[in-house]
Parts: sequence; structure tokens; C-alpha cells
Amino acid sequence: MHAESQRASVEGDALLSPTASNDAPRAPRPKKPWWVLLVGLALLLISIVDVGAFLAEAPRVRVFEANVCLAWYSEHEASAIGADGSVPEKLCKIDAVQQRLAMIFGWQETFDAIPSILLAVPFGALADRVGRKWIFAASLMGLQASSAWMLLVCEWPG
Repeated sequence: MHAESQRASVEGDALLSPTASNDAPRAPRPKKPWWVLLVGLALLLISIVDVGAFLAEAPRVRVFEANVCLAWYSEHEASAIGADGSVPEKLCKIDAVQQRLAMIFGWQETFDAIPSILLAVPFGALADRVGRKWIFAASLMGLQASSAWMLLVCEWPG
């Protein structure tokens, strides 16, 4: 009978009693500083925007190249233009077309830098007044509108 009472008491007890787990006080988990989370979030957002810009670069270059190529061949050798009004991509790799394309992209980089230079301080002051989230969202919308406008203009080569 003594064995049965020991079995009953062992079966009813938890393997780790509540007092055993509370004997050693746990050290509080160190909180991450706010700036670590802020830097991580900023890096994540920058990475997302940069990956999107990188993926959009190749089609954008091709649209520009097609327009410059069509303009060059319509002026110099109209027989290379197909019935659908396009020029095969392999014909667009000539030096004259590529030099013109490089010049366009060089000027575009220059003109893209001007708003950043002129609007940095006013946008910073506006961000202090209305909040950084709204200005960040507006800047992302501006990037999208800029890309959409560029592709819309390139849709009608003429």
C-alpha cells in the first residue's frame, strides 16, 4: 500500500514544481535601443526602394533605346524600320544610337539632382511641421509619378 501512495503522489505532482522554477530570478531581457530599430527599418525601406529602382532600370533603358533608335533610323536609314514601326534591338547597338543614349542618361542624372538640391531644406522644414511619415509617403509617390510620367512620354515617340 505504501507503493500505491507514493505512485499517487508522484503522478499528481508536476515535474517542475512552481517553487523550483521561481527559485532563480530571471534577468530581464535587455530592450533594444530605439535607434537600432529605426536604423533597421530605414535600411529595410531603402533596400526595398533600391531593388525596385534596380529592377525598373533595364526596361526603362530599353524604352529609351527603342525611341532613340527609331529616331536615328527614320532619319538615316528608313528601310531598317519594320512594318510595325519598330527597329530590331540588334540594330540599335550601333555607336551613334548608344552615344546619344549615354548623353540622354547623363543629362537626366544632372536634372534629377536639381530638385534634391533645391528642395532638401524646404522638405525638411515641412517634415518638422506635418510629420516625417507623410513627407516620406509623398516622396515615394513622387518617385512613382516620375517613373510613370517618363514611361508615358516615351510611349509616343515622335
